[in-house]
Amino acid sequence: MLTINISRIRNLPIENKDDCLLDIPNSINRDKKLHISDFYNQDDIYKEALNLYKEFIDQIVSQKNILSYNVSGLPIYWLSDTGSKHPIYHWGKDFFLLLTLLKYSSETIQEEYRQLTLILPNELLCSENSIRKLLVRYKYDISFQLLFLSPTETKSNVKCVLRSSLSVIKSILLYRNNKEYKKASSNNYYIINSLNNNLDYNGQYLELKNLYNLESKDLSIIPVLEWRHQHSPALETPQEFIDKKPNLFEISSTLFKILKVFYKIKRAKFNGIKIDGIDFTLDFLKEDLLATLQNKSDLVFLHVWLGNFFKAQNAAFLYSDELYPYGKTISNAIKHSQNHNAYSYGIQHGNFSEVHTVYMITDKEIEAGLPLPNKFIVWGNYYREMFKQNNSLNNDYILSLGNPKYINSEKTVEHKEGSITIKNILWCLTTLDCFIAEWNIIKNRVTLPNIKLTIRLHPGGHISIKDVFEVLKDTEYIISSEKSLIDDFRMADLILTSAHSTVFLDALITKNKVVRLITNRWIGSNNIQSNYIFNVKNSEELNHLFLKLENVPNDKEYKDDFIEVNNNKWREFVNQND
Repeated sequence: MLTINISRIRNLPIENKDDCLLDIPNSINRDKKLHISDFYNQDDIYKEALNLYKEFIDQIVSQKNILSYNVSGLPIYWLSDTGSKHPIYHWGKDFFLLLTLLKYSSETIQEEYRQLTLILPNELLCSENSIRKLLVRYKYDISFQLLFLSPTETKSNVKCVLRSSLSVIKSILLYRNNKEYKKASSNNYYIINSLNNNLDYNGQYLELKNLYNLESKDLSIIPVLEWRHQHSPALETPQEFIDKKPNLFEISSTLFKILKVFYKIKRAKFNGIKIDGIDFTLDFLKEDLLATLQNKSDLVFLHVWLGNFFKAQNAAFLYSDELYPYGKTISNAIKHSQNHNAYSYGIQHGNFSEVHTVYMITDKEIEAGLPLPNKFIVWGNYYREMFKQNNSLNNDYILSLGNPKYINSEKTVEHKEGSITIKNILWCLTTLDCFIAEWNIIKNRVTLPNIKLTIRLHPGGHISIKDVFEVLKDTEYIISSEKSLIDDFRMADLILTSAHSTVFLDALITKNKVVRLITNRWIGSNNIQSNYIFNVKNSEELNHLFLKLENVPNDKEYKDDFIEVNNNKWREFVNQND
């Protein structure tokens, strides 16, 4: 019997615990699991699935009534999980992987197994009949069952929306200025902190501030969400931003609009769409939009605040999170302000490949009004070409300037001559599903007596010390307490991290050898590999790599140019934006 899971459950139902398992989101902790490549060519499956996903999104954004549900000019759809297309937090990518796999592996699956169980998220319960019709279309004659399970189940209601909004309003009202007024200088340049990870974003701010200072210009930071966490502005928060917080009329008006839109969505009826010739309902989208009003009401009020602020500005604004809900809120507020003197530059948020569907922007989405910055700054030409694969944006829309974290960096770890003796390994974690899968690749090597294993948790809190203990149990390891990633690098002979993580870029800049661990997350057809970066899919490849590294001299320079590592282009950019 075969079970294929695309929900983010941690454990299989008891009746399926002995089944062969293909766990597409890799959320279940189990040693022996199947992979997509066991059934069909992985590159072909992913490419076809992503094309289906794009068609699905294009059909949704073509329905103007879906995009009509807005609060003060901010369409709720663009903030929703469906509109964000995140490959981890939304089921879309995994669902189309499942459908594509079922279509192309019908014969293989039915030759090997007598029964098929599909575990899907609760959101897809409304599409049960359509999924069954697809299985018939794909000629499945074996017994199959559909289970709809989710780790948590929540239902949005007006009381929760009101409670969430009142919490936001309380934060706005308590946010008061208790500092001495300081007027920002003319020719303003701002970086907007929209990330929860303040340390990382402030690091980016400091690097850019140094760069602007080199050109005798001042860069200010706007921590746009600090009012959710503290009542008093930080010293660097510009007075102009503080002064533009919504007044009582704007607050009450926004609350009324939120509740009005909530009831409109409740009564809404969306047209169906087609997936591979079969009719599907969009009933799941209604709950997604309602949940967005409930869970992201802070962005709705922030949009009003930023609109007030941008109307009076003659400035350039830089921000990361550019294609995520926070960034789209900023972009939409600038556009809605109708102030052509406020100009926006999105800065690439993180490493991405074809499978990072947040960056899978189609022409249909752009035509439908997807909030975008005026220009998009990427880390290098590699990312520029990757971003343009799915749209026809002009070449001058994307600026290959480099990652602000690296442009002023002259810091390097002391180069180690000769071959490497691998004793100290730093394992930089990302998400729980990757952690579980990566452990199965590395455990035989990192538990050897001569190896000291240090684990660095992800700053985003995706995985806890408790999670680590539950998986590693009696294994000897230490959890890093270093604030600086570079300080951890100094102590490591080799760095291990998820293939999709940006840690390999940090290691590249500091001339550390790094292993990108490839689990069942497809990292794209444009693979990144060099004399400092190594890709590993299983324990055998890792063992072979260790032998190679211990017998090959260490290169002094990396041999790649897919990212910009100097500040020349940034300095030219700063001087062009007077």
